[in-house]
Parts: sequence; C-alpha cells; structure tokens
Amino acid sequence: MRGRALLRLGRSDEAHRWADGCRKTTSSDDVINQHLWRTIEAVIAAREGRREDADRLIGEAVAWADRSDDLMERAELCLDEGEIHRLAGRDDQAREALDRARELYLRKGATVGEAIVGRHAAALGLG
Repeated sequence: MRGRALLRLGRSDEAHRWADGCRKTTSSDDVINQHLWRTIEAVIAAREGRREDADRLIGEAVAWADRSDDLMERAELCLDEGEIHRLAGRDDQAREALDRARELYLRKGATVGEAIVGRHAAALGLG
C-alpha cells in the first residue's frame, strides 16, 4: 500500500523500489502483496509507455486480487487499472474500471468511494 501511495504522489522511482522489494520478499501465496507489486509495476510501465508490460502486469494483478475478499483493495486496483487504460487511450475501458471500483466501494459500504472515484476520473480527464 505504501508503493501505491508513492505512485499517487508521483514518486515512481521510490514506488518501483518498494515494488521490487515486495516482489523479492513476499511469499508465493501472499495474495495482497503479489497483486500489489504487479499493480505498481503496471502503472509505472503504463506511465512510461510500455503498454504490453502494463497490460500483462495488470492482468496478473487482477487474477491475484480476484482471490481476495478485500473489497477495498480490489477497488483500489480498479482505480489503477483505470489509469492504465486511460494512458493507453482506452477511455471506455478506463470508465468501466472506475465503475467497477465504485461498485466495490458500494458493496463494502464505503460511502467515500464515490468521491474517490470522482477524483480519479477528474484527474484522468474522464470526469
């Protein structure tokens, strides 16, 4: 989660170091950390224009996250997925990812989720 915070602050180098450390030290069955390091690396790849890497990593991250019942974490992943799609010019898919995030927040009962999704949509130019 620290890596995601670093990403949101625009500190990609630090986020990459965090993700690399996470990748190297997490256990092979740690669902949260396995999807987190992939998500962070996917966003970094997307920001660097490496679409294939971003798509592969976010696909792997989603597969890991789908094993979890942590709705908040899965919603955060959808926000990151939205950014990846937006950076690739796939606005419809970006909106779909943000809609999934909104739904997950609602299922969790996190009323702040609507505002979070709204801010992300605006930041991505989708609002």
